Amino acid sequence: MMKDLQTARPVQTYDSGDGPLAYLDTGPRTGRPLVLLHTGFTDHTQFDNLIPALARHHRVIAPDARGHGLSANASRPFRQTDDLAALLRHLGLDEPAVLVGVSMGALIALDTALEHP
Repeated sequence: MMKDLQTARPVQTYDSGDGPLAYLDTGPRTGRPLVLLHTGFTDHTQFDNLIPALARHHRVIAPDARGHGLSANASRPFRQTDDLAALLRHLGLDEPAVLVGVSMGALIALDTALEHP
């Protein structure tokens, strides 16, 4: 487990089959899953000002998209939507998650909702 240098929160990784992908998973496990998807050229720390308040009542999951933040770059073709769906499966979410995205993150959220309902 790594620490996010800006927030000192534990950042975890999972093996995507093409390098590790990083994510923050905080808040009560009984809370509704809320996935925060960042813009291009940033990482999950884009939401540092929101996460503490949201994590009081929600399970907040904030991944670093492939090639961003602490996540590995790709060595072969990939789709961000497939990465996100794999992360949610890895976390064993039993209920639908609320996807919140900004710019690039909004595209990932939309594609994921359509392709991996």
